Amino acid sequence: MDGVSFYLRENETVGLVASPARQTTIGRTVLRLTDPSSGRVVFDGRDITTLSRAELRPLRREMQMIFQDSTLA
Repeated sequence: MDGVSFYLRENETVGLVASPARQTTIGRTVLRLTDPSSGRVVFDGRDITTLSRAELRPLRREMQMIFQDSTLA
């Protein structure tokens, strides 16, 4: 995906309105479940695109992806 950029302050929540596939891709990339091909993801002042999987583990406790069930809407 190209041109995705957003900034969240502490204690803010974001809702992403896009196709389900794009939402999943963005969410997985932010959590580093999928590695980005370019760009960076900064979490709590740290560029997490450079961290190892072991270094990411404690940070993931502070991140969450919540899936919307469109059949309930």
